[in-house]
Amino acid sequence: QGALPQPDYDNPLSGKLSLTLSSEQNTYYVGETVRLRIELHNFSPTRVLGWFRLEPPNEKMTVYFRRGSEPFKRLRNWDRHGYGAQPGVFLDPDAYLTHDFVVASDPDTQLPLLDEPGDCEFRLHYRDFDSRNGVLESNTLRLSVIGVRPDQREALAAYRQGLAFFAEFHPALHNGTPA
Repeated sequence: QGALPQPDYDNPLSGKLSLTLSSEQNTYYVGETVRLRIELHNFSPTRVLGWFRLEPPNEKMTVYFRRGSEPFKRLRNWDRHGYGAQPGVFLDPDAYLTHDFVVASDPDTQLPLLDEPGDCEFRLHYRDFDSRNGVLESNTLRLSVIGVRPDQREALAAYRQGLAFFAEFHPALHNGTPA
């Protein structure tokens, strides 16, 4: 049985791959869950070998968030979790890898991440292998947060009084309708 191919540690991934963070919408309501997409694109004319794990949480991806002009803070629940080594994957020229994920709450406070109107930003740091050449940084994704929808003002008031909590509801996963 032959050895698995190894990534090219001598050439930076940033000269071959781009890492893009996007969202299907630019404006969210207070308390709404943010839906993000990670896209890794091989823009080089040759195949690129890497470990390519885009699904948070994993040991390779760190997600950063900030409100307004605050400093970026690492979202703890996507910090390094120590998964084992993955087999190398070839990414062909002009190929894309994508992964969609959601962010509902601040892992430090367990409160909704989008808890007040204003602007916020996300960015990603990806380390495919332990070398400066294995690092990719995404674009900074800027989103606007506006006041809560009129039909949810009562629920937000109850939440702020400690009488309710935020929860993500997905009909296909929860077999029913939200109360």
